Amino acid sequence: MISRNLVEQIQKHSGRLAHEVVDQVKYDSRFSGYRGLPPVELQEASEGLFQELGLWLTARTDSAIDRRYRKIGRKRYEQQIPLSQVLLALQVVKGSLLEFIRGSSVGDAREAPLEQELVAAIHQFIDKAVFAAAIGYEDSMAAAVVAEPADKTGATAVSIAERLRDAAPDLDDWNPVSRGGDVGEVSG
Repeated sequence: MISRNLVEQIQKHSGRLAHEVVDQVKYDSRFSGYRGLPPVELQEASEGLFQELGLWLTARTDSAIDRRYRKIGRKRYEQQIPLSQVLLALQVVKGSLLEFIRGSSVGDAREAPLEQELVAAIHQFIDKAVFAAAIGYEDSMAAAVVAEPADKTGATAVSIAERLRDAAPDLDDWNPVSRGGDVGEVSG
């Protein structure tokens, strides 16, 4: 059972939480790709996430998270925001949520297990959102690569990517051995 009180508090304060996330994204140099987006779009996206979290916690519909965040991943690709920044933004949201929960604790010992369950559920929600956003982003990137014309040499991004993949070392054959001998042996 999850703390209903805290879920309601998250939803009640979703506007303030979203504003904090938008401020962090707006002023943190790691989010340069988001600079071109209107602040209202970021605010609405953040508020929506906090509202969706509350709905997901009650219904636990993974397919809804999957659809929503694949769409967000595709949209961020089209907006040319680097995937690393998209994923970091979701981590910022998670951090804000966890900080809010720590600050909202009422100190009631009976609520502690419910808070822990909520924290675990938040981690699960954001993890699912991160995965779905990455898939949506990659889907759009793959579609763009297929549609991309060949460069001057006749190579397409797909053929270049294949050559890079073929040139990469095969990690299945990699067998780390310490300088002392077998793995786990101590030299000396």
